[in-house]
Amino acid sequence: MQFADSGSLQDQLAAKFGGRDDATEDKDAPTTTAGRLAKLIEKVAGVEAQAVTEDRRLADLGVDSLDRIEMTVRAEEEFGRRIDEEDVNEWETVADVVAFLDSDDK
Repeated sequence: MQFADSGSLQDQLAAKFGGRDDATEDKDAPTTTAGRLAKLIEKVAGVEAQAVTEDRRLADLGVDSLDRIEMTVRAEEEFGRRIDEEDVNEWETVADVVAFLDSDDK
């Protein structure tokens, strides 16, 4: 297979395999913990990220026990930290999750 002259090898590989380099990162991607978490909850529970505010209860957003497991795994990947089951069980609101992720207890 031959690629059209579309730039660097990295660009060609990204086009072929769907990867993105730093130059093509989503410019609208949230940078705050709350924004990143809202996008994560959107993926897990199917609720619009704009509806995910810090005062919302996870249960009211449709995050059930299986969603919590998936959310935890994704959050560990997204935020680069280990999350214990005890911590997850204490989360009631989005603010609880944000506070945990922003804490120094890593």
